[in-house]
Amino acid sequence: MKTQIIKFKNGATLIYKRRKIFNVTSLCAGFYAGHNYNGGQWGLPHLLEHMMMKQTKNRSQEQVIEDKTKITFLNAFTSHDFLMVNFTESNRRADKCFEFASDCLFNTAFDEERFKNEKKVVLEEKKQKQSESTHDFDFQSYMYIHEHKELDPDFIFGTKEMLDSYTIEDLENFRKKNFVADKFILTICTSLSKRKVLKLVKKYFIDNLPLQESPSEILPPLSDNIEIDQSIKTYQTQDNDYKVRVYFSFDSEIDEFRTNPCMRFISRPFRSISKMFYQEARRLGLIYSGYVIPDYSSLATKNAMLVHFSTSKYENISKIFDLLNQTIVSLKNGSFSQEYLDQCKENAINDLDNEKYSKYSETCSLNLYTYLERGKVSFPRKKTKIKAIEKVTLVDINNCINRVFDKNNKLNIFMQGNFEGLNVPTIEEYKEQIYKSIE
Repeated sequence: MKTQIIKFKNGATLIYKRRKIFNVTSLCAGFYAGHNYNGGQWGLPHLLEHMMMKQTKNRSQEQVIEDKTKITFLNAFTSHDFLMVNFTESNRRADKCFEFASDCLFNTAFDEERFKNEKKVVLEEKKQKQSESTHDFDFQSYMYIHEHKELDPDFIFGTKEMLDSYTIEDLENFRKKNFVADKFILTICTSLSKRKVLKLVKKYFIDNLPLQESPSEILPPLSDNIEIDQSIKTYQTQDNDYKVRVYFSFDSEIDEFRTNPCMRFISRPFRSISKMFYQEARRLGLIYSGYVIPDYSSLATKNAMLVHFSTSKYENISKIFDLLNQTIVSLKNGSFSQEYLDQCKENAINDLDNEKYSKYSETCSLNLYTYLERGKVSFPRKKTKIKAIEKVTLVDINNCINRVFDKNNKLNIFMQGNFEGLNVPTIEEYKEQIYKSIE
């Protein structure tokens, strides 16, 4: 069944998806009140999330814990955009879950002693996240290429000084400003009928929403554009191996590659053809893992092709870059054949047939963020994807190769490992090596 967007008179939004496979309901309900809405009070939305699950005006802390353990899954989360309660449960207990989620959102009881203790809990959580991110290559490389200060732990959790300064009145004021009708959004994937869902949503959420004094501002999501200048960054660790990511940046149109498979097609030879990048590097014992994938968002206009590899020795990096150069030269010289393109098309269509069934909770989350980004929930149909695959020509492939691997485009490199005492080349030197013999 097609996903439906329902707007209530007070401005609240319901995203309804009916799926009849199981008698299950998965729901996310909350407000546009995530980190982006902190108004300079860093960490306050996340602190409120913690307090929401501690005690309500109708439940003691013990009752909150007891009721929560009876539900298959129930939690709260704060993202850059949202502060929400989410659950997944059988339809038999859906009514109870709606009531519990509503109680947590609307009836939080703020106890002074518990508030002080929760600040300590948040600081411990922040400490743990900082420790984990220190060794998280994916996180560090993402922060480098996207430069999102909004993902900084201080912005998400707040500093100790900030947390110490916050009062219960600050929580109340934040909730009063942000927990209003036109900032409320609920996404649900369920086998329950639309009529039943509307009845529950109105009873437990819509009828409890205070009206905003004036229209609320809904802030845009984080941009996925790669805006960083051409550069190289080394991230120092004491690890005995080296992880490297090379970003070949290029400009694109919004939604250009939403169904167009050219980016995926031109990434395949790097890994699957002998004598090219990955297979040759493995044969020579230079890398133990690696991949080449499009790193793009359909709504971004500055995207990249990402080359990733791990190696045990620093001196291997230069050798691997030589192989990368050889592969790009080969592709630019026409090694991507019609026969190989036909194979790519066949595999891509087979992949569509093998698409995995998504969980109810995954559908909820996907619909929520699709609506945030697009103002609607729509996805390309399988027939549309197949037509886009079938229409790709060898000319399209060669144009895409020349466009992505253009020496005039930005090149960014992120490397993690132990670089003490090493003379790492500049980004210009590495770029000259990667684009050697390429005009």
